[in-house]
Amino acid sequence: MLSVLGRYVDSACVDSKRPLGLGARAVADPISAVVQDSLAHYSYQQPCTRLAGRFRRRAFVHRVGGWRGTQDSRRHNVRHRRSFLSVSMNSPPDFGIVKKRSRESVLFITLDSCRYDTLVSARVPTIRSVGPVHKAEAPSYFTYGSHSAMFAGFTPGLAHLQQPILNPKFGKLFKLVGAGFPGKGTEAYELDGRTIVEGFTRLGFKTIGTGAVGWFNPHVPTGRHLSEHFERFFYPGNSYSLDRQLEFVANELNAADGDVFVFLNVGETHVPYYFNGAAWGADDNPCIPFQTANRRAECRQRQQLCCEFADGMLRNLIAEFLESTILICGDHGDCWGEDGLWEHGVSHRCTLTVPLVIRVRGEPIFADESKAISAEKGTGFARFLSRAKSLRSEAW
Repeated sequence: MLSVLGRYVDSACVDSKRPLGLGARAVADPISAVVQDSLAHYSYQQPCTRLAGRFRRRAFVHRVGGWRGTQDSRRHNVRHRRSFLSVSMNSPPDFGIVKKRSRESVLFITLDSCRYDTLVSARVPTIRSVGPVHKAEAPSYFTYGSHSAMFAGFTPGLAHLQQPILNPKFGKLFKLVGAGFPGKGTEAYELDGRTIVEGFTRLGFKTIGTGAVGWFNPHVPTGRHLSEHFERFFYPGNSYSLDRQLEFVANELNAADGDVFVFLNVGETHVPYYFNGAAWGADDNPCIPFQTANRRAECRQRQQLCCEFADGMLRNLIAEFLESTILICGDHGDCWGEDGLWEHGVSHRCTLTVPLVIRVRGEPIFADESKAISAEKGTGFARFLSRAKSLRSEAW
């Protein structure tokens, strides 16, 4: 297991005068029976194509504390002959007792660039313990645009549902008071500020944030815009330092009493789809804009493994907020050769389709399909299309 002790970079943390010693903490109660059963004996063996064969010499199965297990292989649409690649997966840092957070507290996690189809095909019991995984539409197709929108309350949503929280247009999880439409009274949190972060600060929440990708660099204007309203913020300097990010968050939570708002941007799921201990190098990016090589299979496998790595690392943090509000989502997706496109930064169905998991004050949010918007239920243009379709049928 890679140790996280002593790896905190104080210079990258805003307001670094506060001491950040590790406290003695231990899990107070299990995440859930399902998660405990899934994680008690956990190492990973994933199918791979011949394309990844050259990495096999560097691969090994990771063991922690004497336990060892295997994972059933996933089916992939890969026409190449399959083999198995064992990769090391870091165990999450052991921060001791996990203090249950207040019912009003919020944990907001973005899996950067994570595609919906990737997450639902991955073994992520910790994330699934939060609630069902919804197929949602992102507010933008790149990190800065999407996070700017989400920090204004426009989280990913299911536009076809007349259901609050899952459809932000019908009722937002985070609503900025006085901005845009006044709302329907179905919002989970009403906030007053330029961003939801500032809004939570004004309510007396301790606001803690950490972003992995370059858009969150507080030394550049875009990063300052995304991070300036947090009381405490940490930028690790690369997209594969989830262990250091979690150490920072754990130390801040250890010193926090009362309501908290925690934001965590996970960078391992962003290109080049790499995590510490992976069987490939961080300098090998299988998803480069305008590339001619078809490395779709590697993209899918690697991002899936990154999701599973992150899921294991996040289990203590998520356990701390299971009685609170949790939002987990992709900020955007990636193209893997669809319509000749690679990566993100372009408006495409693959960059705009993301996973969404929500739990509000301890209750998972399920989709109510009886509230789906249809041509029959709709008004305006939807009703016009329905009538036009029926007239055409009558004409035939």
